[in-house]
Amino acid sequence: MRVLEVTVEPGERGNLHHHRWPSLIVVLARPNYRNFDADGNEIPQSGEVPASPVLPRALRLPTQRLHAIEVAADAPHSFRGIRVEFKTPEV
Repeated sequence: MRVLEVTVEPGERGNLHHHRWPSLIVVLARPNYRNFDADGNEIPQSGEVPASPVLPRALRLPTQRLHAIEVAADAPHSFRGIRVEFKTPEV
């Protein structure tokens, strides 16, 4: 397993990154945000994290391609979560 603490502040775009393994994310705070691919194109929201969920919320996620999230500059708080990736054994 790999455990990540995720925090993206209002007006900030996180670094490009990917997720090689399926994971579970516990969303602790979820303001409006947008997701971008490696070319800077916005990725449509897939609905994994509704705009007004009851928090905290645990979600199972598949592997993900290179992306970065950007929290709206006028958001009242940061995006915060704990992600647990389920690594496959190295052979």
